[in-house]
Amino acid sequence: NENQPVNLIEAMAFGLPVLTTRWRSLPELFPPGYAGLVDVQSPEQVATGLLELLTEDSEALRGLFMKNFTIESYLSGLAAAFHSLKQPGAQPASAPVPTR
Repeated sequence: NENQPVNLIEAMAFGLPVLTTRWRSLPELFPPGYAGLVDVQSPEQVATGLLELLTEDSEALRGLFMKNFTIESYLSGLAAAFHSLKQPGAQPASAPVPTR
């Protein structure tokens, strides 16, 4: 149930090919049509995916990592979110008040 799978992101950082399932939001980490995505519990697709990844350019995954998962991209997105709150008419989201 991991929502931010560090092992996949680390593989992308090193430009390694990634084979994973189409479980929940995992496909959103990869480009459309990525050959390394397989259905859950589908050994035939795993075998086919492994063969396809032998010829796939995994450097594209390194590019995705550099664009989406570096500290610079994180801080840039965070700064953009804060700046959007300073615009006229913008309302900050109200956080729930903790109860004891």
